[in-house]
Amino acid sequence: MSLSAPPASAPADPVRHGLSLDADPARAVAELAARIARPDAALTLVFCAGFYGFDALAGALARALPAATLGCTSAGVIAPGAYPASGISGISFGRDAVTAVAERLGELGGFRLLDGRRVVERLRRRLGAQVGALTPENCFALLLVDGLSGAEERVVSSLSACLGGIGLVGGSAGDNLAFERSFIYAAGAFHADSAVLVLVHSRLPFRLFSTHHFSATEQRAVVTRADPASRRVMELDGRPAAETYARLLGCPVEALDHEVFAAWPLLVRIGSSHHVRALANAHPDGSITLGCAIDEGVVLRLASRGDMLDDLRATFDEVESFIGPPLLTLGFNCAFRHLEMERDGHTAAVAALLQRVRAVGFSSFGEQFNAMHLNQTFTGVAFGAPA
Repeated sequence: MSLSAPPASAPADPVRHGLSLDADPARAVAELAARIARPDAALTLVFCAGFYGFDALAGALARALPAATLGCTSAGVIAPGAYPASGISGISFGRDAVTAVAERLGELGGFRLLDGRRVVERLRRRLGAQVGALTPENCFALLLVDGLSGAEERVVSSLSACLGGIGLVGGSAGDNLAFERSFIYAAGAFHADSAVLVLVHSRLPFRLFSTHHFSATEQRAVVTRADPASRRVMELDGRPAAETYARLLGCPVEALDHEVFAAWPLLVRIGSSHHVRALANAHPDGSITLGCAIDEGVVLRLASRGDMLDDLRATFDEVESFIGPPLLTLGFNCAFRHLEMERDGHTAAVAALLQRVRAVGFSSFGEQFNAMHLNQTFTGVAFGAPA
């Protein structure tokens, strides 16, 4: 999948963004295309809510935005001045801003380390032939992956290991919070059990980032029985997992729902850092499904929440110290963070922060950063204005 050609003469707008809230696929795509379609498109990304008829949406996208268009379904979309939103958002980069190549990865259940190596090597050769040497300073990888595939850890670790220090960032496709089906859009169609890897050479300054606002408490439990393939934990501390988790919270099992999960995730220590392990569902048999892979013997700690707003402000301040005021931020915000914002009454304040950094993206079922699949983070890449 070739996404771009050598740079053309520079237009005034290296990046365009747009949003449509229309529920009709044809009208929504037409409205979006009126804002982001461009003859010099090097890379176009679209993110859509899960309620559209995907055959009709794919046909409309293929007709209105045929050049270099990739994307996915989501648990809600992000656009400047419109968060949260349920519709279709998108961005397009001109050839003066980026050069990009991409490849769709299918049948993720059988994805192997060797598959990742071959994909990365092919993309590096193709992109290098167009722009020359690829370095972490001028290139990054973007990964969009089916958030219900259960394969994110295997895919992202395989790809990152072969990138030679080039950073990777991405998000997992969602379907609101139905947890039934999610799709990647590539080559004019929506695909399940798939991912798309994009290697981007940027002539705009950029900065990759990932943040969350949780810290570990002393309340802990050990995974004593689990099915890592399905991310399902049957027992914590030798008792039904939901029962043990509810005991840590001091609430009845019957009170467990997505809002509780969003407010009180679990953490696992990897190296010197703690990473969030979100809870996706509690089941009648007492088991729980997590948003990341889990193994028996792992110690999980109950998380303590910090201030999401302060954390986001500090993150964006740091980003701006490197690239200046963002021209655009491509962002992946975990869907459970949105539930937390609503519960705490912070949605408007977070929306204002996202507007400040011109964020476009989607509410995700997980996020990717370098070699890690993450939960309950805001992860992305911010672009500065051309020099």
